[in-house]
Amino acid sequence: MSTRRYDSSRRKEAAAQTKHQVLEAGRHLFLERGYAATTMSDVAARARVSAATANAAFGGKAGLLKRLIDVSIVGDEEDVPVSERAIAREVAAETDPRRQCQMLAAFVAGVHQRLAPLMEVMHQAAGADDQVRAQASKGQEGRRQGMAEFVALISPEALRPGLDADRAADIVWALTEHRLFVGLVHERGWSIEEYTAWLGDQIATALLG
Repeated sequence: MSTRRYDSSRRKEAAAQTKHQVLEAGRHLFLERGYAATTMSDVAARARVSAATANAAFGGKAGLLKRLIDVSIVGDEEDVPVSERAIAREVAAETDPRRQCQMLAAFVAGVHQRLAPLMEVMHQAAGADDQVRAQASKGQEGRRQGMAEFVALISPEALRPGLDADRAADIVWALTEHRLFVGLVHERGWSIEEYTAWLGDQIATALLG
């Protein structure tokens, strides 16, 4: 084994650990203090790195929040989009469209459990930070695209008569909005299981013939 390869591996591991520390520090402080009251110096101090290192890790505070949201969506820090993950392959392999709707509902419920608190931080930040506002808008566009990709996995013959794929994607995009999750689970006290079952039924009823 060459020394150069060993050193490169060590550097990559150290960089990944530093990013993890900054992410966890940012998550804690954003949820505890809010976006506006958190500075990158605060994040750096909690992560036990320099302010320059914390800023460079994700390109500043807005970039840190974006990365936290991306990680919350997929459930880990691997840079692999949902479309390339096991859940997408499993939904694509399923031939029962109602089961596909239930699988999407279960995935969405898991995402919202991780993501909902940070989405509240983002919505608050978007009112005062142009970069966060642009990221939030792009995130909604990405979510709409994801719903279109889900609808494309359902056999066209299974959709309700007169319902095209574009309108179907709009419907799923609306039903899976995080505010519905917050309202039903956090505010109305539904269990995750109740929300998941309801969401799966709503998607199936709205889409399938």
